[in-house]
Amino acid sequence: MRKLLLILYFCLSGCFWVVDDNPRDDSYHDQSVAMWFSDAWAACYYDNYSGYSDWYFYAIVDSSEGYDEIYGVEVIIKDVSYIEPDYALWLYWGENGTWDASFSSWYYDCNYAYDLRFIAYDYTGNSMDTWVIW
Repeated sequence: MRKLLLILYFCLSGCFWVVDDNPRDDSYHDQSVAMWFSDAWAACYYDNYSGYSDWYFYAIVDSSEGYDEIYGVEVIIKDVSYIEPDYALWLYWGENGTWDASFSSWYYDCNYAYDLRFIAYDYTGNSMDTWVIW
């Protein structure tokens, strides 16, 4: 009789208990994940025969949660003379936090000055950047 009154009391009062067998642990996707570039550089080789410039980009990115927390890295080439538009290129994940990419171009000549902005993103939407002056 006592159990029945207790159950009746909870049902009529609007209170209820939920027992969650699978509690969520969101601590892995903490918004305060620290990210940093251990290294970022670019290399460019001009081919006199074809007139192409072959660009190579490389970055090492890590975070307080490990390099697997890094979602992607891109580089934005900014023409300091403002003649050419900005060019964005996503880097490919290598291993152990390394990212790299390359491309060939007539427009982005090795002999001109560029600001290279490397941007790293994590899975929670945070980003950080570093600059390399060419």
